[in-house]
Amino acid sequence: MRIYNFTDEVGVFNTNIDTQSIIKDLYELRNEDTKSDGSSNVSGWQKEINHITTNYSWGKELKSEILQNFFQYIQSCNIFKKPKNENKPLNLSLSMVKMFVNINPSGASHTMHDHVGGHYSGAFWLQADVNSGRLIIMNPMRNTFINSFCQNTIQENQDGYQTFNNINIFPESNKGVFFNNNLLHYVDVNRSERDRIGVAFHIMIKEG
Repeated sequence: MRIYNFTDEVGVFNTNIDTQSIIKDLYELRNEDTKSDGSSNVSGWQKEINHITTNYSWGKELKSEILQNFFQYIQSCNIFKKPKNENKPLNLSLSMVKMFVNINPSGASHTMHDHVGGHYSGAFWLQADVNSGRLIIMNPMRNTFINSFCQNTIQENQDGYQTFNNINIFPESNKGVFFNNNLLHYVDVNRSERDRIGVAFHIMIKEG
């Protein structure tokens, strides 16, 4: 008997970037352009910043840190598997094709959505207190929503928890997450007193 299955690996990483200087510049950007791009953001401020990050000293460092962790992510979950007789190293080119910032005050959230414009997506939080809103990534296997045979157990760790229906990630400053860009996800309401501030991004992979 052969067993086949579909899987989607969600990766969580941590860094030691100085987030305060980034936060200061992002607040200044919001004050200069107060109109939100909208999209999935509800009652917060969202703006694409990929084209202007080169204007800031932290832009290159932030992108480099995210892409380095992303490379570790695709290696860890064997997304690109070489044939057994293939000894050459993988020749992959990674590019961040889009980055946007979200500043979500108390009461703000993100509606359920997926991403277009890359192979993988992710988020990196610059400021996030306890109860600032979980990132909830939905299981793409639709039958899990109606399958009553399985007991809906919860697997917990310090990053969040997993059920049959979804994976919940607790946001923290200097924490990031990667996932396939076609996975439906949303962010719960910020119930903390401070703004939840983070960047989201799309990553494109080229091989060869």
